[in-house]
Amino acid sequence: MQKEQIDSCVVLELVMKSQSGKEFRSLIEQCQRYFYYLAERECGSISLPALGEIFRVLYSIKDEAIRMQRFTFVCDLIRKCNISFNSPDHETYRIATTIKEFDTLIEPADALRVSEALTSGATLITLDRKLIDNQRLQEHFNIKIKGPA
Repeated sequence: MQKEQIDSCVVLELVMKSQSGKEFRSLIEQCQRYFYYLAERECGSISLPALGEIFRVLYSIKDEAIRMQRFTFVCDLIRKCNISFNSPDHETYRIATTIKEFDTLIEPADALRVSEALTSGATLITLDRKLIDNQRLQEHFNIKIKGPA
């Protein structure tokens, strides 16, 4: 079964539900379906830096009750979907630097997410259209980047 590296935005979209409107409801539904899929397949992982991004956003919530509710939601989601964790190594950072040199417009955190997926042999799951639509990057590094649908 193909491993999948989950970008922080996929979790945050589901947890924060920060937008409204038909397009954003569709994104939330895609994320929900994706996590149902993960719960059945147990093939997802989140890197420690991506997990840090998630917790940084959650920690910024001023209302303590809401913050704790959302922390609990994320922990339950990780447990129910059997999401594993991975940590970047020297090779991951080396590849992230190569990605940054190849595509100077890519954000450093995005280069690291792509590199994490590459070094773990996984497909990157993200909502970031700049990554999903970047065929040149995907072809050059032989990586699949797709949305949660």
